[in-house]
Order: sequence, then C-alpha cells, then structure tokens
Amino acid sequence: MESYGGEVTKSLGVEVHLFGFDTGTGLPNPVDYRDCPYIWQRGFYKMDIEALHSKLTTAELIIGDVKDTLNTFLESCSIPPIGFISFDLDFYSSAIAAFRILETDKLEVFLPRTFCHFDDIVGPDEAQHSEYTGELLAIAEFNEKYKDRKIAKIHGLRDKRIAPCFWANQMYVLHLFEHPNYSTFVYFKPYLR
Repeated sequence: MESYGGEVTKSLGVEVHLFGFDTGTGLPNPVDYRDCPYIWQRGFYKMDIEALHSKLTTAELIIGDVKDTLNTFLESCSIPPIGFISFDLDFYSSAIAAFRILETDKLEVFLPRTFCHFDDIVGPDEAQHSEYTGELLAIAEFNEKYKDRKIAKIHGLRDKRIAPCFWANQMYVLHLFEHPNYSTFVYFKPYLR
C-alpha cells in the first residue's frame, strides 16, 4: 500500500496517508455463526508487530481491537478526506465494529464516493461466502439501516479492466448522498460534445 500510495503521489500530486488497524494478536474468538467459524478460528493471522513496524516508512499502524481504537482515531487524529478503505476483518462482528467509521455525521472526513475493498467476500470454494454471514451480511445490514448512505457494488468493474482481475468483485463504493459534494459534476470527456 505504501508503494502504491507513493505512485499516486508521483503521478497525481495527491498526498496519501495510510493507517492500518490490527489486533496484533490474530483473530479473536468468533462470536457466532455469522463470523464463519467454519473458515476462521481464534489466533489466525497473528502478526509480528515489531517486524511490520520496521518495514513501514509512511503508514501508521494502530494496534488494538477496532471496536476500541476506531473512535479514538477519529476523535484525536486530523486526517485528510478518506478516499479508500480496505476491510480485511474476516468476521462479521469485526466488520460491524469497523463500519462505525462509515456512520459518522462528519461527512467531510470522506470523499463523497469512497472506494471500499472487502477482502473476505471472495475466497476458496470451502468458504462459500453468502449474504447471510460475514462481511456480506454486514454490508446488507448497513444498507438496510441507512437511507442517506449505501455501500454499493461497482457494476461492470471487472469488464472494464484490461487484464483479468478477481479483486474487481471485491470493490464497492460508499455513496454519501448528503455529502455537500455528492452531486458535483465529475468531468467525463465522452459525455461532452
């Protein structure tokens, strides 16, 4: 992510700030069936925090359960508008906790349409992801709860790529309909004659 952020800065002149959230201790206990315990178990993905810190050059790593660290992050940190979030939380319960960032009334902390990548909606055949568990259930419940904001799949994204890319199926956009810039025209040359 740091490497890609550097490329964005070089080519577009947009400064990229990266923040990563992790328990550092691996997955907690699954809460119930919605956390897909048939795929993930406590302790999976434990990290070597010191080794990761030694490799970071610009990104900030925030260690702790996202349900505890997210509010402090939003309240104490002066951050530029968020344009991309990668959700790689595995569990439904963790995704719900992380979605608190999307529930803020401070719409200015986001771009009006914020790209979201959901890592755990596509996986091996054994995962059998569905909209009744995991991150897909969290997305459905979020969309049911809010009228002024929705997490929507980017339809046709995969077909617009030059090379095949499975990740296109994992890309969504948070639409903030009441964001002051949501209806600002976005220049798209083919429409202008």
